[in-house]
Amino acid sequence: MNTFSGPRPEMTTAGASAIQPQGAQIHKLLVWEEKIVREGEDAPPLMEILNHKGLIAVFDGMGGSGSATYRTQNGDAHSGAYHAARIVRNVVQNQFKEHFGSSQKPSFDASFRKALKEKLVTVLRQKLSQLDTSPSRIKSSLSRKLPTTLTSIYFARESEKCSCEVIWAGDSRAYLLLPQGLQQLSRDDVNESADVLADMNQDSPLTNCISADSDFELRHASFQFNQPAILIVATDGCFGYMRTPAHFEQMLLQCLQESGADEEWGDKIRKFLKPLASDDYSMALICLGWDNFGTIKNAFNERLDQVNRIVAPIDQIISEITELDGKMNDLKKQKDDRLAKRNEIYTEFWQSYRTTYQKMIREG
Repeated sequence: MNTFSGPRPEMTTAGASAIQPQGAQIHKLLVWEEKIVREGEDAPPLMEILNHKGLIAVFDGMGGSGSATYRTQNGDAHSGAYHAARIVRNVVQNQFKEHFGSSQKPSFDASFRKALKEKLVTVLRQKLSQLDTSPSRIKSSLSRKLPTTLTSIYFARESEKCSCEVIWAGDSRAYLLLPQGLQQLSRDDVNESADVLADMNQDSPLTNCISADSDFELRHASFQFNQPAILIVATDGCFGYMRTPAHFEQMLLQCLQESGADEEWGDKIRKFLKPLASDDYSMALICLGWDNFGTIKNAFNERLDQVNRIVAPIDQIISEITELDGKMNDLKKQKDDRLAKRNEIYTEFWQSYRTTYQKMIREG
């Protein structure tokens, strides 16, 4: 199932029944929303499944440093961030098909990551030379040519086990969702302080991203876990406007419990995020090893109750602060009204009172 508010990207599914436990299905969803239609700097999320191997990935073009506009040969004009996200998506998709379509045992070693980076550098520079016909000689540490984030999970399944390689650059995130709770698999490429709680409530600048004119690093981490499990990749438009990571988990599970199938789950996530996010957002989610959609809901029912209890004190205090802010705004307005009224009264008073008060001064 795919949930989209824009053009549907290519997605391959093959051999699903051969890799699942008996009677199980692959449940999956893609969510993608552009704040400005046809101008979204998130590329459509990517999902590829080939037998017992798979890939999910998201790409968030960086509109600040990549705001320069490029016009294509057909006359379309888009930001460098828009182009970057889609160029990188195409490279990642093609490399997955070439590498994993023929390989019986997928390899996530250093040579694979090296080949991916080399391909990204080559294609981005080629595209930049085609798009940027009048390159500026002025260099700025704040600007990038074709900048984007990338976060991907490559996974391979064997019986009840699943191994995955997370590859990323930037602050889009990869997650593992189990009935025990949500776990972040990638580490944001930002300047982190020692205070994790403080970092949670502020937007830190990126220290690493993919671009055509600057060196970058593809971070990676390897994991192995038992099925059933849920893998998720998401751009910051999905989680960045949540109060805490627990609220992001709560949103996923609440939408799950209110749904009867994959498509409805994805649609509810999209409807939840649309009024909340001030950015494009994209997400790819795949459930591995579950018998049916009902078993997924049952597995996370207790966890949703736990998360609701965890976030309740936060929501309560925020609600109280919001209520006090409202009262303070009302009091400020009342005070401003009274100050204006005071000025009127003072003026009327002085016009009347000074006739006698200043009589001797005037006569003297």
